[in-house]
Amino acid sequence: MKIKSKITPEIIAAVTSLLAPFVEDLTPTKLIAALEAFEDIDSRSAERLEKPFTIAEACKLLQVSKPTIYRMFADGTIKKVRIRNSIRIPASAIHSILNP
Repeated sequence: MKIKSKITPEIIAAVTSLLAPFVEDLTPTKLIAALEAFEDIDSRSAERLEKPFTIAEACKLLQVSKPTIYRMFADGTIKKVRIRNSIRIPASAIHSILNP
């Protein structure tokens, strides 16, 4: 859905007037074009973004115990990602096990 159908012309005019001192040559048309470009980028990024699972979530999905998950890490069956002190399992790793 395009930005133009979501935002009223009054809001576009108000935002344009608020941003005009900070953005040179800003027009309502340029603002709408920029918002639509951002919307396209944002929707493509959301499609690529996958939710990493915790070990407990992976155990439930795969119906295995925590020690089994750790063995799978050790033998390379499943990929893990460290985020500071926590371990996450990419959704693609779970998907590859469930759908070989």
